[in-house]
Amino acid sequence: MQFRQTITWPLLALVLFSGCVTTGSRQMETVVTDMHQRVTALDRDLESTVVELNEKTAALIARVSENERQIRMVYTLMEENQRKIDILLEMLRELKVTLYRHWGLDPGPEPAIRPRGGAVRIEPPARTQPPQAERIQVAPAAAPPQAAAPSIEDSAAYARAKALYDAEDYTGALVAFGDFLAQFPRSDDRDKAQFWIGKSHLNRAEYTPAIRAFESMRENYPQSSYMAFALHNQAVAHFRLGEKETAVALMEEVVANYPTTTAADHARRDLEQLRRR
Repeated sequence: MQFRQTITWPLLALVLFSGCVTTGSRQMETVVTDMHQRVTALDRDLESTVVELNEKTAALIARVSENERQIRMVYTLMEENQRKIDILLEMLRELKVTLYRHWGLDPGPEPAIRPRGGAVRIEPPARTQPPQAERIQVAPAAAPPQAAAPSIEDSAAYARAKALYDAEDYTGALVAFGDFLAQFPRSDDRDKAQFWIGKSHLNRAEYTPAIRAFESMRENYPQSSYMAFALHNQAVAHFRLGEKETAVALMEEVVANYPTTTAADHARRDLEQLRRR
């Protein structure tokens, strides 16, 4: 009887222990399963959120690109409008000068011409009186005929040719200024037309024709208020042909004969650079 009781108590303890282990394992399995389900749900939600975020980012990038394109278009339109305004202002300035001359009034000094990408920056002379012919160190040709009173057709033709030059259509400007000189040989603007012909050749890197155009201006219009600038541009053309000594001589002539002009200031600056080479 005592032996039977000795066996029964250990068996009972083993059964109770096994039941506790089984219950704990099931609870652990339940916890792990629940955690797995939560992680899976969280991962699914996170993936959905990432996809949505990527879509919104792509849409935002597209909107930014479209805004940049529209901004570029606006800047292009602004530049085009500014170019048209510049051309219109130049035409109005030329018309004002023509009308003042027609009425016998002094139009005053001409404003500086803003450079538009040409190889050499040129401003009209600062002085109001043209240099005297005897100050030029070459023998001038016979004086050109006296200018007739400017006409509306005269000034309009010059303004159209100048507008082509300002628009950097140098080929069209050459044709237009050539036609202007042929149609209006007694125009008061013929010296300026000859200057812009030379400048158009210079901007087209046609240096020999540019030199011929400026030489023609030098021979036919020695009293032109544009003469100092013609000499400076001719010097530039000679330099680009490799004729440094001729270029230096012409720039020295500009400094000596037209010391108060803007062209002389440019010539002094260029001479310093040429002499250092």
